[in-house]
Amino acid sequence: MDFKRITNRWDTISERIKNYSQYPDPNMHIITPVSNGRVRIYISQNRNQDMSIYIPFENEQLFKDYKRPKKNGIDVEIVKENAIDKDVVFYKIDRLKNCPEEVFVALSFSVIEAIDDSKTEFDIINNIEEVFNQYSRLFEGKRSRLSKEAEQGLFGELLFLNELIEQHGDEAVFLWHGPEKNAHDFLLDEKNAVEIKATSNKKQTIVTISSENQLDNSGFDSLRLVVFVVDVNEVGQQLISLARSIANRLISINAKMFFLSALASSGVDLNLYESSRKYSLIQRKEYYVDDLFPKITKGNIQSGIFDVDYKLNLEVIDQRSGNDERSV
Repeated sequence: MDFKRITNRWDTISERIKNYSQYPDPNMHIITPVSNGRVRIYISQNRNQDMSIYIPFENEQLFKDYKRPKKNGIDVEIVKENAIDKDVVFYKIDRLKNCPEEVFVALSFSVIEAIDDSKTEFDIINNIEEVFNQYSRLFEGKRSRLSKEAEQGLFGELLFLNELIEQHGDEAVFLWHGPEKNAHDFLLDEKNAVEIKATSNKKQTIVTISSENQLDNSGFDSLRLVVFVVDVNEVGQQLISLARSIANRLISINAKMFFLSALASSGVDLNLYESSRKYSLIQRKEYYVDDLFPKITKGNIQSGIFDVDYKLNLEVIDQRSGNDERSV
């Protein structure tokens, strides 16, 4: 399930709640499934903006001596919910009032991703708690900071997103798939994708390719690699400044919620993130990744090899026709 579908489900619940406004009980929850995978996950919300995630477990004995994790921003309960399924117990995650809505929406996506990567119910519990640890700084309202590499990469993705918003308006934000840890950062449609890289190496355009999927163009009519060469200095733009400017440009509530939730999934809260670096854009380079483009993909490595991480020197192909390069 992609990030857009999750945010759409939450938006749908919010709209349905408005239609239930004639009912006096503000605690009445609307529950809907959000995952059709091996584990069917549900989300719920009421007029009080209480939000919950329900994960079913068949083995109730797993929770016999279970110590519920204590985190600011969320509460965890093991409950029965006959309205969904009377034959299982549910691991219920509740949003507390000090947890921003966009952070909880991002959490729901990360929980689903963690469950999809789990083989047993015991794995599910461990993987969910690992997600809690990843979000702990956002839950606790503590200032956070990404690593240099992660921040620079996100800065590049936001630069490209800004370009798309110029062309397509609010709808552009839903083309961003970077926070999903997907194969490609942007899916313009089913057949056209874009991978984004940012580098501060001004002498040589060298980028890190972090998996065998990032430059895999199989199944696409077009895959572009867009590289932003930046200078880290004292006068450029901070990541948080760029993120805020994008948020301010978005008009629709749905687009803004999607963007803020995607940022939270990437570890950035507009109110808490601490930027220490500033970036100036020096050059934008664009490459068309065809079958002759130098790359490692699943199609050209032996079976059993995965999670391939390698560096690519783009200087060797800068002179190839079809590539677009411009200084800023």
